[in-house]
Amino acid sequence: MANTEPFNRPGSGAETARPGILPRQPSSERTTRERILEAAVATINESGEEALRVVEVASMAGVTQGMVTYHFRTRSQLVTEAHLRRYGDSMADDVSIAAAGMDNVETRDELEQLVRALTAGLLDSARNPARLARAGVIAYSVNATDLAEHLRHAHTTLIDELSLVMTKAQSAGLVRTDLAPRAIATMVAAYSFGLVLTDLDDHAPSGDELAEVINSMVFSIFQD
Repeated sequence: MANTEPFNRPGSGAETARPGILPRQPSSERTTRERILEAAVATINESGEEALRVVEVASMAGVTQGMVTYHFRTRSQLVTEAHLRRYGDSMADDVSIAAAGMDNVETRDELEQLVRALTAGLLDSARNPARLARAGVIAYSVNATDLAEHLRHAHTTLIDELSLVMTKAQSAGLVRTDLAPRAIATMVAAYSFGLVLTDLDDHAPSGDELAEVINSMVFSIFQD
């Protein structure tokens, strides 16, 4: 009975645990869960959510359908967490890199070097699919109440973490203290995501031109 899935379709009202954008972990338990989640993400990226079939995700992940049920109680939970992964993976990595980088920053020059490195990473063309995926997740969440709730929670958590990075930079005397750290974090997240517009522009500015504008904007919040 290949089409019989013990999973509720999105919108069925099934209760699910609140998922978040979690870092990958090396344990065997997480490895199995990660393989399932990555298979779900790959399916949605390639064919859309409607094409996701639990039996096919299990096959792609090299596990039984029962193992998918064990890690993701409903199909809705699997889909929601896959969308959250599509939304937040690259952004969570950026926040982690920024936080780790701040541990080694003591001067304005070092902070400028960190910002330039982060900007270069954001402008890497390999990031284009991730930005488009984030836009797609936001669009889908408009008519998916459960996903929208989890998305707000996950995004808020990411901004919380980025705000802590900004607060640390202010405490070190590197960033202006007359600006609210959460407002700075929101601005940084907004321009990072907003680069999706360049992917839709047939006459987009060059990477170097964008980098000059982005870096100049960020440098303007540094402490003189």
